Amino acid sequence: MGQSQGSGQYFHEAAVKEHFSSLQALWSEADLVVLIDRLKDMTLNFCLDKPKFAKLLQLSVSYDELVRQWFADFSHDRASQVVDGLDFLSAVIMISSQVSLSRKIALLFTLFDLDRTGCIRKDEFTIFLKAVTSGVYRVTTGLPPPGTVVELGGVSAEIFGNLRGDSLSQQDLLQWMTEAQFSLNYLSVLSRLHTALFAFGVNDRKQLGLEMAPRLQQVPAPLLTLEGRHAMKSQRA
Repeated sequence: MGQSQGSGQYFHEAAVKEHFSSLQALWSEADLVVLIDRLKDMTLNFCLDKPKFAKLLQLSVSYDELVRQWFADFSHDRASQVVDGLDFLSAVIMISSQVSLSRKIALLFTLFDLDRTGCIRKDEFTIFLKAVTSGVYRVTTGLPPPGTVVELGGVSAEIFGNLRGDSLSQQDLLQWMTEAQFSLNYLSVLSRLHTALFAFGVNDRKQLGLEMAPRLQQVPAPLLTLEGRHAMKSQRA
C-alpha cells in the first residue's frame, strides 16, 4: 500500500528546496499577474523549451545559473525536455512570501481560467489539481507526489457533482480551498496561518471576517485575514 495525499508521512516536514528559495521573494502580486498573462500569450499548450522559459521569466544574467537549475528540475523527467508553465507558476504562487494566502487563491483562479472566461471549467480544474500538486512537489521537500489522473479526476468529479452549474467562480474556488482536507493540507504548510482560527455560521452582516463574505458558512473555514498574525495573551494586573 502506498502513502495517500493525506498520509501522516507528509506535510509535517515541508520546506522549500534551497535553490528555489529565491523564488519566494522574487515577484510581487502585480509581477505574477504579468507572468500569468505572458504565459497565456506565449503558447497554447503552456509547454516551454529553454528559450521560452527564459523569455517568460525575463530575469537578469545574474540568475542564469538558477534559471538553468529550475528548468532542469521541471523538465528532467519529460521526454520532450520542456517545462510545463502551469506547474512552474503554480509553485511560484504557492511558495511566495510576497503574496497573502487569499491573493494566492485569486492568482491561481486567474492562472487556471485558461480561456479567460471568468470561470474554471471541470477540465481546467483537473489541470489545476495536477499542476499545483506537481509544481509544489518539485520545489519542496516533505510533500507527497501528485495523485494519479484517476485520483485527481475523482476529486474534480466530487466538487463538480455538488455544484449548481458546470463551472467554478472565484468564490467557489476559495470555498473549496478553505474547506476541503485535500487543499487544507497544502495551505497549512505553504502559508503563515500557523495555528488557524476557523469560523462558520450565518454571515449576513459579514461578522465572521471570511474572504468574499458568504452569507452562510456551513463548514468551518480558516480566517485568511489572520495570516501572519499571532494572538497575544492579555497581561492581568
